[in-house]
Amino acid sequence: MIAEMDLNRGRSVGIESLRDTIAELRGQAGVTEKNFKDSWLNKIKLSKEVIPAGWYAPPPDGVSVLSATPDNSDRLNYTSLRSPENWPSDRQIEWKNAIMMAYCCPIDRKSGLAGDVAVTMYFGKEKKIIDYYHKAKSVYEELLHSISLKDTSSEVVERADELFRKNGLKSYVSSITDKASYNIGHTIPKLDPHLLRDEVSELQREECRLQRRFLNYVDEWQIAGDKQFSIEPQLRSEMDETLPKLTFHSIVYVRGSKLLIPADAEDLYFGGRI
Repeated sequence: MIAEMDLNRGRSVGIESLRDTIAELRGQAGVTEKNFKDSWLNKIKLSKEVIPAGWYAPPPDGVSVLSATPDNSDRLNYTSLRSPENWPSDRQIEWKNAIMMAYCCPIDRKSGLAGDVAVTMYFGKEKKIIDYYHKAKSVYEELLHSISLKDTSSEVVERADELFRKNGLKSYVSSITDKASYNIGHTIPKLDPHLLRDEVSELQREECRLQRRFLNYVDEWQIAGDKQFSIEPQLRSEMDETLPKLTFHSIVYVRGSKLLIPADAEDLYFGGRI
């Protein structure tokens, strides 16, 4: 991977504000998923470069925060963040051993690009969870490194699933607008910046939803043919069902004859601790 590059300002703002929110709230008693979501959203709003409540809504404001602990991680086994049961709740975050999935999707006003952020973070110290996270992270990074401009979308998915199988993992990702039942990412939606206002309209949200091409076994497109696309598996252990689902999310950028994959969220995987 290369060093962080600001190629998608909406994503950069989402990540920077998430770091600030963790720094402010981590360890505080009584912080709920809703509290964390509201604080994060307010920090995103401090940037005049983005539309904070982005394209993927519901969840309300295009932001979701789900928290759990290793002994009960069912909260992280979501199918779609659009479902009300997967919106931020009054559940309190147990910081000493918390696992948290955080998602936002601000729109960059200048480019019109969606800037999705989706990351599972572990704040505890259980060796079993840390080792599992490092293994899943290593497999995910191996997949990222393997992507080539010569690839087609289905070749990337096939390679991903083979890697996951070899390492006792399986990804669970679906979308209501994907004609396949399974994918591991999609092209990044882009709105006309001249038509952007202070909020994204429902018509613009629908434009984003329908604009995406998915990395699945049904669509077939050349990796070199798009400017930005996401790789976002949601990984679970096939060997131990008690281990939590881990969401990873990176944006891959096509720049001429190169693929750029900034390591822009790695410090968040363990809440900035590891």
